[in-house]
Amino acid sequence: MRLLSNRTIAWLRDQIRTLPARLSPEDELTPVLALAARMAPVLSGWRGAPSPLESITAERFDATLTGRITTLVWRGGMDPDRVAPLLAAGRHVKDQPLWQLSRQHLALHPPRDLAERLDLTDDPDANLVAETEAFLCRPVAADHLTELHVDLFYRVLTQLYHFGESRPRTIAPRVFGQAFENCLRFSEWAVGNKNLTALVQMITCLRLIDPDHDVSALLSEVIPYQRPDGSFPARCGWSDQPQELATGAIPTIMAMVAFHVISHRRWHGPHAPDRHAPPIHTCRDQIAARIAERLEQAGTMPPSERLLVAASISRATGRNGFLLLEGLGGYVPTRGEVQALAVRLAGFPIAAQYARRTLALTQPLQELIDALPPEGGPLLDALRWLRAPTARIASPSPEDFIRDWDHAARQGDEPGFLRHCEQAAQYGLHDNSPHIREMAVHLVQREQRAFLARPRAGLPELLRRLDLMALMALVFEPEPELAAAA
Repeated sequence: MRLLSNRTIAWLRDQIRTLPARLSPEDELTPVLALAARMAPVLSGWRGAPSPLESITAERFDATLTGRITTLVWRGGMDPDRVAPLLAAGRHVKDQPLWQLSRQHLALHPPRDLAERLDLTDDPDANLVAETEAFLCRPVAADHLTELHVDLFYRVLTQLYHFGESRPRTIAPRVFGQAFENCLRFSEWAVGNKNLTALVQMITCLRLIDPDHDVSALLSEVIPYQRPDGSFPARCGWSDQPQELATGAIPTIMAMVAFHVISHRRWHGPHAPDRHAPPIHTCRDQIAARIAERLEQAGTMPPSERLLVAASISRATGRNGFLLLEGLGGYVPTRGEVQALAVRLAGFPIAAQYARRTLALTQPLQELIDALPPEGGPLLDALRWLRAPTARIASPSPEDFIRDWDHAARQGDEPGFLRHCEQAAQYGLHDNSPHIREMAVHLVQREQRAFLARPRAGLPELLRRLDLMALMALVFEPEPELAAAA
């Protein structure tokens, strides 16, 4: 079995290396390469060691191609069903925030394909779970069965099992008994129709559900048809003619996965972490690291500007920026500076604590509070919060607030949207809507792309991006310990 697998990998290696060094997402063979790249980590997981296919596919499906695909996600009129499989193949850059943000954007414009929708979410909602269970349990008469249906069944089931890495957690156990019966029926159909691709797909599904199921009779309908070049044909039948990547890739890759499942019997690789680093936090930290290199420059600014730089650093990094910059220890801010500081630190309890400890805030803060009318609105709330984050502040009606926030997002009103984000941070409101999340993801990826294009931009430009990233991270990727501190 392992010899068969090695021959398929050798064929894929030779075929992939004939591809152009620089592919584009629109190239005809890019989806085939994406499938190979998507399956390479699966083979590594079953082997318990890196599969040669990972390095082979990385030669062509590299970071440059993945970057072009992430750019494609944001184009108007993009086809989610075409882009989703290409984007999923870029998991070798899964810790890069632009890839993660593109996945989030695609999830807000989901493809019709059920398997790809499952792949885009770690926590499927009740409707998606119900649709998945109904699909797996649905009996299909042999005369109505198609190769497309079998392929979708395979992709849905393997997605639920993560190709053997873990057992499904969201699907009712009863479903898999009916799914197993469907696997048996579909494999009979594949044998009768000499459909080798569907047959090896069902072999994989049967062994995922029941690792001890005897598939030797089904394998006897597959193994004899491996061609001398190492590939497998789409249909059962002998031939000594070599195949091109376009015709032989899918059946060969499907057979290769089945052989690994059978020969290795269980997943031997490391299990993926439950969650990766939140992408907005990663963007924020990258910009903060660049600003940290420029602290000497910030130290030459006037005190009023230095105060806001310190606030930005404090709320983004959790470090006391007021101590990092010279001349702010015991500094007495003006009323205007206190007002700007309160607005900037609203919702950031640790940064506010640093400001109270380091600056001489008590008197100017109280004077400003006393000077405002009782109905001072968000500004008065921000000042009271800066004075004592434990103070109770009456937040706006969540329903009305989210409606107005959503309207700003729908209209593309960036200033209005950001004002609502600031108020959401101030009042600790984390409920939102798909349009709000879409606008947030759009702004973050736009600023991150601009940062990567000009990482040594001027300090004011970097600080503006840092403030936006820190705000977006607080509102859309809240950390439990900060929420508790607030």
